[in-house]
Order: sequence, then C-alpha cells, then structure tokens
Amino acid sequence: LLLLIVLSGLGLYRYIFADFAPETTEFDKEQIGIAGTSENNNLMHIAVFGVDSYDEKKGRSDCTMIVTVDKKNRQLKVTSVLRDSYLPIKGHGNDKLTHAFAYGGAPLALHTLNSNFNLDISDYVVLDYKDVAAMIDVVDGLDLEITEKERKEINRIAKEMDENADTVEQDGAVHLNGLQATAYARIRKIDTENMRTQRQRIVLQALIEKCKAQGVLSYPKLMRSFLPYLQTNLTQGKLSRIALSALSCDLTIKEYVVPSEQDNAIGGS
Repeated sequence: LLLLIVLSGLGLYRYIFADFAPETTEFDKEQIGIAGTSENNNLMHIAVFGVDSYDEKKGRSDCTMIVTVDKKNRQLKVTSVLRDSYLPIKGHGNDKLTHAFAYGGAPLALHTLNSNFNLDISDYVVLDYKDVAAMIDVVDGLDLEITEKERKEINRIAKEMDENADTVEQDGAVHLNGLQATAYARIRKIDTENMRTQRQRIVLQALIEKCKAQGVLSYPKLMRSFLPYLQTNLTQGKLSRIALSALSCDLTIKEYVVPSEQDNAIGGS
C-alpha cells in the first residue's frame, strides 16, 4: 500500500510538471539588489511581471505585483506597485518602474524592487498578454461586473490585440473570455492607475475563485495547463511547496497598492 501511494505520488508529480521548463540561471544577491536575508520563514514572496507584449515576454512590465503566501496567518496577499512609480534604476538613473523590465528583464526589475523597497525577493514569474488570456480560457473565462465605460474600453483594447475579437454587448454582470478579461485588466484611460491595478487584482481573484470552484481533483490538471505559460525561475520543488501552502490559505486575497491613495503621491512628467 505504501509503495502504491509513493508510485502514485511520483506519477502525479511527473504528470503535473511534464511540460514545465523553469529558467535555470541563478542570480547572486548583488545582481538583484538584496542587501540582507529575511529571517521570516513564514512568508514566501514571488514577483509577478505582466509584460506589455502579445506573444513574447519582452517590453515594459505593465503590471508589477508581489504575491505573498503568509503561512503563519494562512493568508494570500497581493501588493501592486504602480508602473509609473519614479525610482532609481541601476544603470539608468531615475525612471519609471515599468521601464526596468524593458532595460534588463527580470533581474533588473527584481533589483529595482529590492533596492528601493528593502526587499529580498529572488523568485519571479513573467507573463505576457497572450499567456494571461490563455490561462483564463483554460477555465472557460470569468464572470465580472463591468461599467459601460469599461465595456467600451474592453472592446477597444481587445480589437487592438486581435481584430477578430468578440465584442462585449452589455455592461453589468458579464462573462468574459480570456482576451476580453485581459483587456479589462489593461484599462487605464478612463480613471486612475490605482483603479487599473485594482482591476488586475479583480481578475486574479476571479481566476483563483474559478479554479477553486472546479474542486481539488481538478487541481493537477489545472496546474499542468497553467505551468507552460510561466516564465519563471521557480523550481518544481519550490512551486510544489508554494502550491501546497497556498491551498491551506484563505483564498480571498488581501490587497495592497504602493503608493496608495493615502500616500498623496505627486504626479507629473
């Protein structure tokens, strides 16, 4: 019985990671701006960079999030850092956070986060628009609440991404496919950057809820479907530990944004 359990576990492990190929380059602390090491082993942080390209992982980081699994408090936390935050970027003077990824990919983007905010994040995930749309289509789209202004922007942005995109015909409670939901997360012209990051977190929360609703038995298949879209330095072992810890958490994410509306950040050019 024990042998069967072990063999079944190994088989499941191989099934989940069959099409997964993580980045193998290792960074030293200086390269990614880590000054020290956190002694809090209850927190696992992953930097998530959503790149403003379609079908390639190059360009600016349209979305920068820090996803935290808080094992002690069994809480998922997502911190959005506004893309236009004006920061020192190593080798490039002061510039927008979004440009760090364009200048030097994940290593420089990590260095910018770590050195400016006194963090020690070494793990990252990179996604482009096509990846996000495909992952949402894996769960057959998302049900979201949208305004009329958002509906018009979804249609405009979706057509920019794919001229054959289906249009959203009504506001209110709607079902969006992957392309439409990605367009929703990209909206920025009708309100504020804080609202844009909120929409990104709404999409993430909706995706988590949709996966949760499919039941525990569907998780291996979902993981196998999602993993090929991730450009990441997370190893199979680390991803497994993060996934197991996340499953024990309250899957309603706790949200933060930097700078927040209360920080009275100065806007300008």
